[in-house]
Amino acid sequence: MTNRAGLPVAVCALLLLLCGCAHAQTLGAPNIVLLVTDDQGYGDLSVTGHPTIRTPNIDRLANEGTRFTQFLAGNQVCTPSRAALLTGRLPVRSGMTGTIRGNVYSPALPTGLPHDETTIAEALKAAGTPYATAMVGKWHLGINRENNTDGWYLPTSHGFDSWYGTPMSNGNYCGTATENKPESWEKCFMMRDANVVQQPVVINTIPNRLQDEAFRFLRDNAGVRPFFLYYAFLQPHRPLFASPERVGVSRRGAYGDAVEDVDYAVGQLVDLLGELGQLDNTLIVYTSDNGGWLEVEEEGGSNGPLRGGKGQDYEGGVRVPGIVWGPGLGVQAQVSQAIVSAFDVLPTILDYAGVAFPPPSATNLTFDGRSVRPILEGAEDDAVTADSRVIFHYCGYNLRAMRYGPWKAHFKTPRITNEVENTCTEFAGESINACMCLDVANYQHDPPLLYNLDVDLKERLAIDTATNPEAAAALAYILQARAAHEAELVPGATQVDRLPVPELQPCCNPPTCRCEEF
Repeated sequence: MTNRAGLPVAVCALLLLLCGCAHAQTLGAPNIVLLVTDDQGYGDLSVTGHPTIRTPNIDRLANEGTRFTQFLAGNQVCTPSRAALLTGRLPVRSGMTGTIRGNVYSPALPTGLPHDETTIAEALKAAGTPYATAMVGKWHLGINRENNTDGWYLPTSHGFDSWYGTPMSNGNYCGTATENKPESWEKCFMMRDANVVQQPVVINTIPNRLQDEAFRFLRDNAGVRPFFLYYAFLQPHRPLFASPERVGVSRRGAYGDAVEDVDYAVGQLVDLLGELGQLDNTLIVYTSDNGGWLEVEEEGGSNGPLRGGKGQDYEGGVRVPGIVWGPGLGVQAQVSQAIVSAFDVLPTILDYAGVAFPPPSATNLTFDGRSVRPILEGAEDDAVTADSRVIFHYCGYNLRAMRYGPWKAHFKTPRITNEVENTCTEFAGESINACMCLDVANYQHDPPLLYNLDVDLKERLAIDTATNPEAAAALAYILQARAAHEAELVPGATQVDRLPVPELQPCCNPPTCRCEEF
């Protein structure tokens, strides 16, 4: 058989396959893009009501996909939250948390995400067509173990084919957007895989560099094999920065510039997926690692109508933007009130990728999430969020709160310094910039404080269970669930409450620790 040009149909088919039409999706397995911001509050998007921050591209994902109004982060601060997101497990199980010395990583710790944990990237390698996997941006789950170049805990040791970004929050070390702190510039650096490529780095150059790296990965793999891109923005964590061309554009000031810079990158990414012919077969997940940071005042975000923020287990610390987009994969355009958590991201992604859950490499592990695909595709909430579901909120190794349907029980609450702003700025006569996990820094509640979030979103009106039978029954269930949880829980040894080892500090061109990628 020939076509109108006289060419055999079989030859035409071969030409179509080889002609570079990689822009057309030819693979059945869906692509996955996971977008995670840093310290972005629940109320920091136009679609969630912010009056002066413009986020048209993120709003598009929300309006064309499923926006969850009750999406809960895996923890209230960076390191444990990111571990929870990538593994689907409570950080207390993996030891990716701490109580005494702190709850996030510094560059010279000799520990990190244990190798017996299974990340989303590792699980996707078990798909029928193994995924191409890449990460750009902030890691914050450990660097080295034996020496300052082994990269034992970096993304390329956890299922990612490549990584380009920073291993921690540059905000701790990098001064301002354009000028580094002289006393700590050696700790402000960019890495590619396990190699330091720029030290120090000027952080306002980072957004465009991450975008270029991410887009290169998408172009290289579109139509060749399914891909998983984990894009972890450093914004809007302080110090506040944005690409130079987007500085001074937001009415919200520098914080708004940072959020709108993220929005611009999201729009460019979606446009590129369209150019590559990948939109119909791509699932995009957008969220934040924890709530907005209230103690840094105008340099922090808005948690909208919620009480509290980063470092707290009030809703403002753990309820974050949660959007899933994928019209071509059956994801419905809807606003869902289902209670969904970061623990659900791994099983949901594996469900779409056709990978068994638990993944084959982790059948001995206990997971804390479930696939919410039925909700995304229009099922009633209780088809997935069963009446018995309980979500645990830990600070370090302290179980501070539990969520069960509309009910929230607080066993411990932070010693708030400013009740109006709900912030922790002082403890034991010392200045602090976030609430702490230590028992002495928290009030103990026995019986726990119980709130109905459906009617008391601010968590201000503790319920007297002696006069409310429904609340009493809910609290009884919560206490039973706590006992069962504590009976089965095997806490992992802390990977965060450790002393730094100076010799593990990454350094290019020792002893100067200076290098320039460009």
